[in-house]
Amino acid sequence: MKNWVATAPADWANESYSITLAPATAYCTIVGANCQYSAAALKQTNPKRIQRIDQAYLAAYQGAASEQVAKAGFRLAHLLNLALDPAYGGPT
Repeated sequence: MKNWVATAPADWANESYSITLAPATAYCTIVGANCQYSAAALKQTNPKRIQRIDQAYLAAYQGAASEQVAKAGFRLAHLLNLALDPAYGGPT
């Protein structure tokens, strides 16, 4: 778990963002008749996203979502400990 906090918070955000950009997650932006996965397409104003969230999709991404939530909690606790506990030396 030490490696979960070995990088900067911006890197943590980019870690989750890169998951959304993976074509397998089908989190895309409709541009014309095409589904675009690029960061530029996702930044468009009022993009239309289409993804059916059914049991198969939930099952496929439950592990990744659970891991990201666990990392977020651990990382938040780490940052709070750094800010509030002078004796905190990092995760053990």
